[in-house]
Amino acid sequence: MVDALNFWQDYETFDNLADRKMGVDDEDHRNIVDLLIDQIEFTNVIILNKCDLVDADKLEALEGFVRHLNANAKVIKSEFGRIPLSDIMGTGLFQMEWAEEHPDWLTVPRGEEVSESDEYGITSFILFASGLL
Repeated sequence: MVDALNFWQDYETFDNLADRKMGVDDEDHRNIVDLLIDQIEFTNVIILNKCDLVDADKLEALEGFVRHLNANAKVIKSEFGRIPLSDIMGTGLFQMEWAEEHPDWLTVPRGEEVSESDEYGITSFILFASGLL
């Protein structure tokens, strides 16, 4: 999910995870921009959220940028994170062959990879489902 309202502010920052108290510890100096780009480049479905809070020109520019980073992803626009579950679950869009061709595929030898939860200190994620998100 891409925060359409705040994406450019985050993209243009020099902040790292420790600066925002999001790191695994106070010494976690990985860059916010790297996390944003990694997630956009390697996903099958991208949700541009908070579209109601962004003017049409800025939203068009963001969508173009996202499509430039990942031309194959399905891009969905939403407000308040509301989207049909069928747009994100069981899409059948993941293709192992595509993943294996990604430039960063297995840059860390299998068995030595670090999950994004560990790498970026993500401790929880909440998804509410009641027909539509």
